This record gives sequence, C-alpha cells and structure tokens, in this order.
Amino acid sequence: MKYKITQLKPFINNKEVQAIKTPIRNNFITEGSQSKKFLKKLLKITGSKYGVLAPNGTLAIAVSIMSLGLKKRDEIIIPNFTFYGSYSAAILAGLKPILCDVDRKNFQIDVDSAEKIITSKTKAIMPVHIYGGAVNMDKILKFSKKHKLKIVEDAAQALGVKFKGKSAGTFGDVGAFSFYADKALTTGEGGLIVTDSKKIFQQLRLIRNQGRLKSGSFVHKNLGYNFKFNDVLAAIGLAQLKKFKLIKKRKLEIYKEFKNNLKDLKEVQFFKPINGSNFVPFRVPIIVKNLKKLMIFLENSKIQTRGFFYPLHSQGGVNKNYKKNKKSELFFKNSIYGNENGLALPCYPTLKTKDILFICKKIKDFYVK
Repeated sequence: MKYKITQLKPFINNKEVQAIKTPIRNNFITEGSQSKKFLKKLLKITGSKYGVLAPNGTLAIAVSIMSLGLKKRDEIIIPNFTFYGSYSAAILAGLKPILCDVDRKNFQIDVDSAEKIITSKTKAIMPVHIYGGAVNMDKILKFSKKHKLKIVEDAAQALGVKFKGKSAGTFGDVGAFSFYADKALTTGEGGLIVTDSKKIFQQLRLIRNQGRLKSGSFVHKNLGYNFKFNDVLAAIGLAQLKKFKLIKKRKLEIYKEFKNNLKDLKEVQFFKPINGSNFVPFRVPIIVKNLKKLMIFLENSKIQTRGFFYPLHSQGGVNKNYKKNKKSELFFKNSIYGNENGLALPCYPTLKTKDILFICKKIKDFYVK
C-alpha cells in the first residue's frame, strides 16, 4: 500500500548529501577524523567523560554489557516492555535476561516488579528509557545499590532526554544510544556507548577493535571484535547535530498538536513522562480503545500505523522460558496492557500540521459516530 502518511521519515536533506563528500574527498571512509569529531560533540551533549561509537544500538548495548566483566549466565533484569534488541544484546553478551514488568502510567521499568525476581545470580539491571521520556533513575540507583547490581542503561530512544537535569544514559555504569533511522538523531545505523569509568572505557576500546587499543597493529591484548563506526555515517551525524535543537523542538510541537486536537476524546489517553524528566518524543504514544479496529480504519485511510512493543515473554527465542498461563499474564499485566491498547502516532520533523489534522480527524471519525 502506498501511504498518504508514513510512520517514519528521517529528517535528511542536502545538508547530509554535502556532508558525506568530506570523508570521500579525504579518501578515508572508515573510522577516522569525522568519527572523532562526531563522538566529541556527542559526549558534550551527554556530559560523559568517555565514549565510543558502535555500528548500531543493539551492539552498543551488547558491548556495554561485555565491558563490565560479568560472568557467563549471570542474570540481568530487563523490562518485558522494550524492543527485542535489549534482550538479544544481553544474550549476545553471554548473560541470562530475567524479565520484569513496567509501570502502566509511563511504561518505564517497575522496580517493585524487579524486586520480585532478584536472585543470588542477579548481577545487573537494564533500565530502558522509553518513548522519549526518562526512567526514574533515583529508584534504579537505590535498587542497584541495595542489591549490588551493575547498571546498563538502554537509552536507544533517549538522546537529549534528561532526568533532573542529567542526561539519560549517564547515571549507571554504562549507557547505550541508537542512531537508527527512526531516532531523533539518525545516521541510518549507528550507536554510542558512554561511561564515566576509565576502566570500562578501556574495555570498550578493546572489545570493539579486535582486542587492541590502536588499529594497524597485529598485537591483540584481549579477545575483541570489529564493532567500529565509519566516517561516512559520522559525517551524516555531524550534519544532523546542526539541526538537533530544531528536531527536538519540532517533535515536541507535533506531540502538543496531537494532544490539543484529541484532548476531548475520552477514548484516547496520552503518554506522560515522569516528574523530573523532560520529553523528546520518539513517537506520539497514546492508549486507545478498540486498538485493532482503529488501526485497520487508519490503514484504510492510508495512514501507516504501529502499535506498542510486543511483550518479550511472548517473543520467539524468549517464550520457551515463560509459559503462557494466568501467572505470567498477571505478572506482566502492564506490558500486555500496553501492547493491547497502545498506538504510536508519527512524530518526524517534516510531518506537516495538515497531516496531523488529517490523522486526528480520522481518529475522531472512528470514535464519534
């Protein structure tokens, strides 16, 4: 189907086209000067001491976990309501993910639920900053201190998001970001890992560069991999950074336009970030009634739709560890509720007001008979 309004449209124009000419002219398209410049600017945004770039968000999370020196099959707590990559990254890093539920109000990780699944093997926790809002990191820090856990922040959707003035991804031992095509700042594919620990930083450097600190050497200190970035993507990222303030501003405007136009519909509830968090909308997440029928109605109006995350405990490669019964359905009730009632509306910077009004009209047409 050719959609009138799509879910995703990266804010890419001639600025990025011109930017990628630099590494090509330099005849250096692997990780070099453009990547260093991009990383430096990202560290300034996050306020982190150290960082490395990664090929994508999933590998950024995996390498983050690998850098902590945990033992194989140590347990890491992950929210059931998140993208599959949070789980698969933990598996790739050799850990055993254990799932907890989320808060129904904001779909951020629920510490009370996490408390119920702690064991002697639990060594880490992965708070996931969802939909452009921050996790309550005060609770996570208190919880991790109580149980002596490492903190790996999945901030894939959270560049520019802050909790009490501090950047998401910078509270724990290590934090990972994504620059996939649907993120606020995109390089197509790409990721960032940040830390304030020099020890972890050295491990990150070794893991991502074949176990060596400098390329060009055939001496490898540790086992490592090729998880580096490249200057073509970095050049795109540098162009994106120049309009990042505009992107954040426009995404928040879009959220407010949707909210103002749908505020009188009792069938629609809007996602609210927690107290202390700013908001850089990933998409415009809403809770609705009759989700499946509404999605079909919108699709028939040539509006591309997307629901909330499908709970991890029901996913392939995961569900063998979680039997689908009344007990699991009750334990993960909020994750299931989000999936069964959540709709993500588009929120890309080039989305026009007329498109927003068209979407809102169709939603009203569905509910107001």
